[in-house]
Amino acid sequence: MKLHEPATFCTDCALALWSAGLGGALARHAPSPCPATLGWWIGGFATSALAAAAGAVHHGLGHTLPPSANRLRWYLALLGLVATGLCLIQVAATTALIGTVLVLANFAAWIIAALFAYATLCTGRFSPAIWAYGLGQLLVLAAAINARDAHSPAHFVWLAAAVAISALAAIGQHQRIGLSLCFNHNDPYHVTQFVAQGLFYLGAATWR
Repeated sequence: MKLHEPATFCTDCALALWSAGLGGALARHAPSPCPATLGWWIGGFATSALAAAAGAVHHGLGHTLPPSANRLRWYLALLGLVATGLCLIQVAATTALIGTVLVLANFAAWIIAALFAYATLCTGRFSPAIWAYGLGQLLVLAAAINARDAHSPAHFVWLAAAVAISALAAIGQHQRIGLSLCFNHNDPYHVTQFVAQGLFYLGAATWR
């Protein structure tokens, strides 16, 4: 079976396995009971893995599927990214807030995610999903800054580096910067996200 975009398929598969592995590592080393913040981090890696896996099928094998099935894989990839944004927003909320304000923030996070999901389903475009993901990242960074005295300095450093690298990846993808026809604009994004995910893991692992 011939792959339609082999480099994109391979980088998406690698990103899916990497994200799943990082989430699994967090889960294995999580205390019992698992803190809410750490649980949302694990969810973020899991949904990232889902998004990348669905993206791999869409880009690499979509031409072999019925159009409706291929479209479903694409929407699953986008909604997986929106779900990652939701998890990150919840990470930010549980890191920085307590009590009634936290409950309201949790509810607001679901509303925001629902709106991004609706925009994603209506347009079928990558941009609403990446905005949801980016918003989650920025809020996590803001929460880390707000709570920097309560956690190790490495926590903020790793998260800041992750957000910066992820932002550069998104800009490059939006500008359609690729190395060649065989390594298009999606592939550097996946490779750079591979690095960003590792940095997010280090940030999550140093959360205490």
